[in-house]
Amino acid sequence: RAVHAASLNAGIFGAAGPERGIDTLATADFEKVMATNCTGVFRGMREFTRAAAQTGAEEPSLLLIKSIYGSGGSVFSNAGYQASKFCVDGLTKQGAVELARRGVTVNSLSPGFVKTPLTEGWWSDPQVDTIIAQAHPKGQWVDPESIGQTAAFLLHAPRSVTGVDVFVDHGSAAESIPNVRDGDTVRELTDEPCCGKAA
Repeated sequence: RAVHAASLNAGIFGAAGPERGIDTLATADFEKVMATNCTGVFRGMREFTRAAAQTGAEEPSLLLIKSIYGSGGSVFSNAGYQASKFCVDGLTKQGAVELARRGVTVNSLSPGFVKTPLTEGWWSDPQVDTIIAQAHPKGQWVDPESIGQTAAFLLHAPRSVTGVDVFVDHGSAAESIPNVRDGDTVRELTDEPCCGKAA
């Protein structure tokens, strides 16, 4: 049976709490997260590529699940998780280049914050729920349907679409400082002395 497409999502978070810092994170904890989130994705890519070649799959596609945490740092994360998701970005680019002439597309998807069991500690608290929602430019958590629809598109995208990372995050990765919420606060406090005031 031909193997046409695969979505690879290796994801464990690793250490939380005070031990998550770079100066306190145990090497074993770092390596465990990297082994799952980085090496695990690499192994999945390798096996998919072999299977697609052996079965003669037509227009095979790989979709790697990255994260917005694979494009920047976060005080709420840890070095292992961040580095492992940056690794997924590198695997996407490398896979796209290496496998292009074999007809395999390789893309990735970076979700923003979604209400899942992993994030329940935040959305179950009304105050934190609001803070996280407002951290997205749209003021909402990302809906899982958007992620599913984007994944379906990328697995069946035009063959020229390869090596790209698509953010499904209500624009979070596109935003600079001050962000939307802080921008409103600045406008309340000042007459926009920097960049919004008429010259």
